[in-house]
Amino acid sequence: MRSKGYLSAVIAVAALASAGGCANAQRFLPGGIVKVRDLEKGRPVSPDLAEEVSDRERRARKAAFPILSAQPSTPPQPEGALVRRNKERALLDRRDALERRLEEDRAKAAAERVDGVPEASAQEAADAQGGT
Repeated sequence: MRSKGYLSAVIAVAALASAGGCANAQRFLPGGIVKVRDLEKGRPVSPDLAEEVSDRERRARKAAFPILSAQPSTPPQPEGALVRRNKERALLDRRDALERRLEEDRAKAAAERVDGVPEASAQEAADAQGGT
């Protein structure tokens, strides 16, 4: 019994696929795809779309093939230990400063949650929303 239903479903799908109305699959494609195919076939296409397609091709070509003559011919010189330590110290100092500011901001936010928003800030927020 199940095979009969399956067989009829397969026959129905095959009949729909071979019908003349479904033979043109381009009508199911988004507009840009059809227009790009028209461009490839030499059919007239809007100038904006043709320019966009050529820009995409140019960007794809530019990204796909590196310009080897623009690459450095010699590798960069390794940094000394002192230079690396100085850079590391500078980065750690910046990290510490950022962490201090973050802790201050968190403390300020926690105080606002406990005490409520200060009056001046509430008035500024109301002014920003167009209230009085």
